[in-house]
Formats: sequence, structure tokens, C-alpha cells
Amino acid sequence: MILYRQNYAALTFVPKPRKRKPILSIRPRRVRGRRKPDAPTGTTRPAFDLLGRIDEIRDRHGLSDSAIGRQAVNDPNLVYALRDGRRIRERTRARIVACLDQIEGGR
Repeated sequence: MILYRQNYAALTFVPKPRKRKPILSIRPRRVRGRRKPDAPTGTTRPAFDLLGRIDEIRDRHGLSDSAIGRQAVNDPNLVYALRDGRRIRERTRARIVACLDQIEGGR
């Protein structure tokens, strides 16, 4: 027959109370989707006027939509999003136009 020893120390164990960390500062939570107060308003617009030029370059040079978007702004979904009505800033429009100019002049 096997006898087991009883651990009487474990039966009388009482855990120490936890110390709570003091709150040093309270930061407001960041809410997604809100516009920052200093962000410019009204500076975006759809780029439907660029789609014709993109289609011509794509057909002439044998590039895909994702290749053009990746070269222009490192976004393979750029041309698909433009067709769906994505609004872009003027700086992004300038980058796309510069890339299209480079593709036309480079080949």
C-alpha cells in the first residue's frame, strides 16, 4: 500500500496581497477614423482624369495595373482604387503624373 504524505504547509498558505501600481498619467484613448484638428480639409478629389492616360500607357508598354501602382506610389491596388472612386491628394497626383511621364519617356 502506498502512503502519501500530507503537505500541511500548503493547506495553510495564504497569498500576499498584490500591490497596485500608481496611475501616473491618464492619456486620452486614440479614436480611429477621426480627423486630426490640424489636417487640411477639402484637398482630396477623385482622379478619373488620370485613368485614360494610365490605360494608354498600360496598353502601349504592356504593364499591368498593379505594376503601374507599385511604381508610382508603392501601392499595387492604386489603379483599381482609382477606378472605384478613390480620392487622392495633390501630392499623390503629382507623384503619379511624374511616374507616368517617366514611363513614357524611359521606354
